[in-house]
Amino acid sequence: MKFTFLPIIIFSAFSINSFSQSRTFFGITGQGNGDFNWSDIRSFDMASGNVNSVLFQNHKTNFSFVNAESGLPVDKATINIPASVAKKLNGTVSNLVVTGHLSPTLLMSAAIAYDQKHGKLFFASMKSNQLVWLDMKSPNSEPAFYTVDEPLLENANQDDEGLNVTRMTIGANGNGYALSNDGNHLISFTTGNKTIITDLGNIVDAEANKGISIHNQCSSWGGDIVADAFGKLFLFSAAHQVFEIDVDSRIATYKGSVLNLPGTFSLNGAAVDKEGNVIVSSANTFEGFYKINMNGLSATKLPTTGQIFNASDLASSYLLNQN
Repeated sequence: MKFTFLPIIIFSAFSINSFSQSRTFFGITGQGNGDFNWSDIRSFDMASGNVNSVLFQNHKTNFSFVNAESGLPVDKATINIPASVAKKLNGTVSNLVVTGHLSPTLLMSAAIAYDQKHGKLFFASMKSNQLVWLDMKSPNSEPAFYTVDEPLLENANQDDEGLNVTRMTIGANGNGYALSNDGNHLISFTTGNKTIITDLGNIVDAEANKGISIHNQCSSWGGDIVADAFGKLFLFSAAHQVFEIDVDSRIATYKGSVLNLPGTFSLNGAAVDKEGNVIVSSANTFEGFYKINMNGLSATKLPTTGQIFNASDLASSYLLNQN
């Protein structure tokens, strides 16, 4: 498969690191209105929500994709096929092996995290839970992606949506954190030269939650996590619910519901801005970005004037309460 080289896109991708700390957040997006293939990577302005640059466009941008452990190109992927689809094919096929110059976002993604210290933009492939990162400090003239053999979640049933990793962030200690949809797997990963992945276990509901569970599919699946400066994680669920997670005890405390978001707005991405607000996105609507004031959890819309993209997940270099 041939990929078109777009010089302005590549330049934007690798000049972005110089101003990312001050006013930029990143998102996994579709390619335009009505596109729900979350396979492009863009950066956005924190104040307006306008696109700053395009880091990667699936099927359009030249790239390299290498196994970080072996140094060999990634040229094969196994895609799980649900039983219902397999039955329509021939009744026996359970997976599909794809070979060639594989796109790093072939399986799409709904989890992304930005490690400014090492210049890595991490994301997780849907279904396979493969950990991939874009080297933001690469001297190459095209985006350089890396992966490791070990998935974020071992031996997971890929047909089980509860085991899909859809939330990711970088903690105050520099480690990455990812959370499965069902809240039964809080995963940490190191971000330096050697990637070590650890399943920390399930999240426990605080007694004070009074029946509002982080494990409830209707209220608490999906969304995104952000980190604060004191080692805590905050989950913003697709249904607008907010939980504070203590990483050491794995106890989740319900904090409330986000106010003033449209009813059709599925909250899927979250990133902290310079002022300590949380910018959120929707993967399923094209209503733009909103900014949540953590004092009261009230949301206001960003004044985007350019093209509005849906985004399955967001990331920035900031922590809550770091000021």
